[in-house]
Amino acid sequence: MSNTSHQPVNPTEHCENVCANPSISPSKAPLSGVSGKRRANDRLNVPSSIVCDSGFVPGDKVFVVDEDPTGAVPKPCLVLLKEQPPKSLADYVVAKDRRIRVTPATLKKCGLQGENFEIDGGAEKIIVRPA
Repeated sequence: MSNTSHQPVNPTEHCENVCANPSISPSKAPLSGVSGKRRANDRLNVPSSIVCDSGFVPGDKVFVVDEDPTGAVPKPCLVLLKEQPPKSLADYVVAKDRRIRVTPATLKKCGLQGENFEIDGGAEKIIVRPA
């Protein structure tokens, strides 16, 4: 999930700013190298730019699994999917500000510990890995 045509994004950057930029299209390959940190209440805040580029919009239900359905990313990882899988660990709703906030309990279920994570997204899927 690597594409050097995307610039790194600030976790506080809003999707409107990213999607309004004509040089960045949601249909392009996924973002890579964006890092996330646990924020308020120890939740992992998935940046709005990744949420937007992955095809999620406010109100969408997002399903959590602990492995990449394609097998491209080794465990431990947390994968957020737009399509409901046969078995999911949790589900979230994309917030109005186009962010997804993952709870510590869900991170633990996926085997993710620590404070820093790599977040990649694209094609209706977001993958979170330890940094």
